[in-house]
Amino acid sequence: FNCVGDVGCAALATHVVSNNFVLQTLYLSGNTVGERGSIALASAMLNGCGLTCLHLTANRIGTHGVKALTRTIAENEAKRQILLQRQHNNELEGGAPRDAIDTQFGIIGGGKDLAFKSIQELFLGGVGMGPNGCLAVSNMILTNFSLRVLCLSDNGIDDRDIALFSQSISRNKRVPLEVLQLSFNRLTCVGVESLMNAIWGSSTLREVWLDNNRIHDRGAQLAAVVLTSVKLEVLDLGFNRITTGGIKALMKSLAENDTLLSLTLSGNPLDTNASKAVSYALAYNKSLRALYVDNCSVGYAAQRHITAGIVSNSQLSLRVITGFHIGAIAVTLGLPSALENWTNEQVLKFIRLMWDRRRHDQESMKQR
Repeated sequence: FNCVGDVGCAALATHVVSNNFVLQTLYLSGNTVGERGSIALASAMLNGCGLTCLHLTANRIGTHGVKALTRTIAENEAKRQILLQRQHNNELEGGAPRDAIDTQFGIIGGGKDLAFKSIQELFLGGVGMGPNGCLAVSNMILTNFSLRVLCLSDNGIDDRDIALFSQSISRNKRVPLEVLQLSFNRLTCVGVESLMNAIWGSSTLREVWLDNNRIHDRGAQLAAVVLTSVKLEVLDLGFNRITTGGIKALMKSLAENDTLLSLTLSGNPLDTNASKAVSYALAYNKSLRALYVDNCSVGYAAQRHITAGIVSNSQLSLRVITGFHIGAIAVTLGLPSALENWTNEQVLKFIRLMWDRRRHDQESMKQR
């Protein structure tokens, strides 16, 4: 956020990025970089560099900037794969020394792993990529075996765009995506269905961010099904117009899930029936550490249901819950009055300690 601009980005690309195999992270988010700056950066990366993490969120690099960057990433990845294969063959056959192979690909300088750098984290949120830019990202995914984190938030991506993106993920099961951020786009349940089909059974994916879209109940139900096949740790479905039907499906999966650590439902109304489903899930889930329910219009009765579920879970892992104060509600359920003025984090810690103490006492009784 220093107004680096196109001129500054081009200077950085030429003098800092190009042929620099030490620099691994370049953070240029919110720096008024445009198309020209991003194209200069792509050109510098094509000359060879050590970047593995690139932040360009909130820069209007547009379709052409995204195309240039994804083309460079794809070409560098192709070179990397060829080099890996040649090194493997060389080791098997005792052929040319590694230095000769590096020189052939224009990689000069010390360091055994210089030739193997590839973008692993790419942040392109709010860059105005348009449909053609999203298509360029999809094409890059087809032949990528390094990308772990991808942010495409706030790009106006719709169901048609995500369908093409999903096809690329389906066709390239070797892309090791761990984090996928698609917040603030135009996705409906149709796009979510194609995405969920693509990630079904993924062994690497750990975080999916779909907040501030339009997935409704059907999208939530599809996400709930995927929780049974993908070991997600973070799922954000905030502000998606999800109602009781979608919440119930999610909570049924959550009750039986043992990997999810964080769930965001903020901005989706939780009426009494939905809160009963949340209560059921929280009474049985053993892994969840954070539940975000801000702006969910949780009434008093709903608060009691949710808190009762939390209190009844003897194997509770929850550390964070937002949206309402659970201390005063916990007091009405029979817990000490001192909890009324405690923070949610303090109350949750008390509940966990309460159950730990009870287990300890039971073990002591058995040993007597």
